[in-house]
Amino acid sequence: MRKERPHSRDSETLKALRAEYAEQRGTGSLPVQRSPSLGWPVWLAWVFGLPGFFLAATAWMFLGLALLTPLAINQTLLTVVLLSPVVGGAVALPGLLGALLATRRGRSLGVGITAPVTLVGLSTAVLIGGLLFGGLVSYPRAQLGTFALTIQDHCARLAQSLQPYGNPPEISKLQQDPLGVVAILRSDEAALPGDEAALNALTTPDPTYQPLLDDCRSLAAKDIQATGQLQSELVALPPNLTAAQKTLAQYQTDTASMLTQIQQLGAALKAQVFAPFQPG
Repeated sequence: MRKERPHSRDSETLKALRAEYAEQRGTGSLPVQRSPSLGWPVWLAWVFGLPGFFLAATAWMFLGLALLTPLAINQTLLTVVLLSPVVGGAVALPGLLGALLATRRGRSLGVGITAPVTLVGLSTAVLIGGLLFGGLVSYPRAQLGTFALTIQDHCARLAQSLQPYGNPPEISKLQQDPLGVVAILRSDEAALPGDEAALNALTTPDPTYQPLLDDCRSLAAKDIQATGQLQSELVALPPNLTAAQKTLAQYQTDTASMLTQIQQLGAALKAQVFAPFQPG
């Protein structure tokens, strides 16, 4: 019986390996080595970094346009513009952390870190800008806005209520609508103690407007006195119109200078709150 030579087996094994190699090259089934990936940190940086940048950029764009040309804006939109850089900075903070992690991972893996480094710079700029804007612009403006709204709601109530009857109020117009005048005085009488309490508890964020607050406090006390006196004179049967006219004249004399200063400082306060925009 003839034995098979060892080299023939080696030859067949070599042919089989060559055939398998050729088949793998033909079908493209050779394993492909993938490049290392930065993973989720870079996606975190993109997801949070870009929205933070766009929020801040939009607010800065509005402010820049308002400096170039007057833009009318209401209180709600002004609040959005003032808060956008701050919110953008808060949103950019997770993006900054993700960009730092992506940069660290990229250096350890030896891959390109251009994108994460760019995001680090962008997120840092948005964050620092938001902090500075919030501390130097948004927070002081919010304090002034709250102060202005309190003044608007609680100052010079009686003068505003009597404004439809003239400035100073004319007794002939009061005589034409006695029931309406009495209803206004009763409503003011109920609201004035709350006005006085709110004004006494209020503090001004800017010493410039301390005279405004002082005048509003003094005016509230005079409003309480004048409201009670006018009610007693107009509700009487018959109404004592002569006494009511004297009361109104005295009230006008006592409050004229205060009302003038309140109007002037109120206009300056409103302009500072809305600067560089125009109240719309």
